[in-house]
Amino acid sequence: MSWFKVYLTYEQATANEHIKLQKDFHKLCIEKQTPEGMALFAGRYEWDNQVFFPFYFSPASVQFAKTLISSYSGAPCEQPKKENLKLLVGRPVDFNLLK
Repeated sequence: MSWFKVYLTYEQATANEHIKLQKDFHKLCIEKQTPEGMALFAGRYEWDNQVFFPFYFSPASVQFAKTLISSYSGAPCEQPKKENLKLLVGRPVDFNLLK
């Protein structure tokens, strides 16, 4: 199973869509009793004078968060690197899931 990534634009973030995404994922974790490796990471980057916020769903998350991921047009991605990412939901040990 692979990682999935969702991008939020600056406009979506200022409309608090990132909070909704995080809360919805946290709710799934509670419902599923946070299986090992179920984690959500987030970052921030700029490209072409625009700010984007990538959210990364760990492989263990995908089976439980398929609907959430597809509601944000998420797509498979490579394993993300640790630098510039924050763990939003999960256990501190989940940082070891990153490159």
